[in-house]
Amino acid sequence: MAATQPVATILEFRRSGSNYEMAQERPNDLPTANELVDMFESSEDASYEARQASERDRDYVDNIQLTADEKAALRKRKQPEIVINRVKRKVDFLKGYEMSQRVDPRALPRTPQHEEDAQGVEQALRYVADDQRFDHKRSQVWDNLLVEGAAGYRVGVKETRYGIDITIDRVPWDRMFYDPHSSEPDFSDARYIGLVKWMDYDEALRIYGGSEEAKDALGDTFNQSSISDTFDDKPRWKVWADKKRRRVRICQIWLLRGEEWWFAEYTKGGILREGASPHVDDRGESDCELIFGSAYVNRDNDRYGIVREMIGPQDEINKRRSKALHLLNVNQTTIEKGAVDDVEKYRREAA
Repeated sequence: MAATQPVATILEFRRSGSNYEMAQERPNDLPTANELVDMFESSEDASYEARQASERDRDYVDNIQLTADEKAALRKRKQPEIVINRVKRKVDFLKGYEMSQRVDPRALPRTPQHEEDAQGVEQALRYVADDQRFDHKRSQVWDNLLVEGAAGYRVGVKETRYGIDITIDRVPWDRMFYDPHSSEPDFSDARYIGLVKWMDYDEALRIYGGSEEAKDALGDTFNQSSISDTFDDKPRWKVWADKKRRRVRICQIWLLRGEEWWFAEYTKGGILREGASPHVDDRGESDCELIFGSAYVNRDNDRYGIVREMIGPQDEINKRRSKALHLLNVNQTTIEKGAVDDVEKYRREAA
């Protein structure tokens, strides 16, 4: 992806201090602020069960495999709470496998006349990979793909004192939202994809307060939230501001309209920034800076990783071992009177 002009990557999500140049006229078919909010909330609503399952999958890796009810039932039966974590062992093996398969970027020439060009491109790719610690970020994305089933990158550019640098940022699975009708593992059929984050209200004013419209949008979002709005009494994606902690939710969305990508940064109260994508690919076509991917997709378009298929066997291991240990602890022998000559000797032999 290349930049059409020396501008910083969008969003003070990266806090780079620069903005997009937005000379293009806004198309009439772009969604309004309310429609953008509905798109985010619809995406979160459609993926609710899948995200709940992904959180459970991560808990299994982190050794949180017994629910409160299961623990209470085990205590009532005086059975031990046994967790033999085979899931983490498998995930760690695959993470180690990914590290062992790492290779440096390479660029190969299509014709003999392009050999020198390929060498220059290869050195540039290796510089970016080293500068952005791509190996480390790739392992983090791989971990999300294995467990939660989805993750991605944000590839952009930013201005530095030495010129333009390419940036690669990891996108954690819980910061992603996307077109719920997308069914391709690489999201190539998605009409929109985006990021979401919480930001301190004062920091959001500092970043977006340059325009009165953005300042009003942030103020409206913050004022619409009551003190009683908590994450416990409603879905988390329905809450756009937290007065107690003085934070607001900011979304960044990338929309495909025809052959052109457009972006918008917005909150519940309105749009903070928007414009056409400043990025183009090697064919000169409009490009999006977000690259999302998933391990598997079921027929409901839910994303999941390899841990999902290990939940059942893992539960079986835990329950079987807990029951076996309980039976060993309470092992008693009942026999008829006179069945053995020496009761104490029999007890020692049985033990």
